[in-house]
Amino acid sequence: MITPKIYQYHSNETSPVTYAHNAYMSAQTTSVHASPTNYMHMYADQQHVGGDNKSAGGTSPDVQVKPPAEGKTEGFKYDSDKPDYSLLSFRALDEVVKTLTYGAKKYSRDNWKKIPDFHRRYLSAALRHITAHARGELLDPETGLHHLSHAIVSLMYLVEDSLEKGVNS
Repeated sequence: MITPKIYQYHSNETSPVTYAHNAYMSAQTTSVHASPTNYMHMYADQQHVGGDNKSAGGTSPDVQVKPPAEGKTEGFKYDSDKPDYSLLSFRALDEVVKTLTYGAKKYSRDNWKKIPDFHRRYLSAALRHITAHARGELLDPETGLHHLSHAIVSLMYLVEDSLEKGVNS
């Protein structure tokens, strides 16, 4: 198996797309299976990596890319400080999206942003659904969807509103 060489983005390249293309072409000439998209991710990751390589391009002059250890065929990715979306339960998320879709069809997309007395009403709605669930009622009788997915939607709207306005305002 061939160990891929790391193609590093330099400021004399015309763009990250050129970087990705050149890295992809380099990999193709060494029989490494890759795609330009993989190299775009590598470029993006380089923008957030600390080090002291002054020749690297991007927003930080302190980017350092280390090649894999000798004999290693595994790649590496600098993503330990990024949100880990694999922690999501996609089955539960699907129920939440169904609830959002039901609401968008019933009212309209983004209608929740226009509700007077927004905070009180969505907090109240979340608590109603949580209380129904606590009483043993799993599904909302109107929608047939999980009460907790309704509560999550209401709470998500409250979080979004809080982030939009500034967390402590």
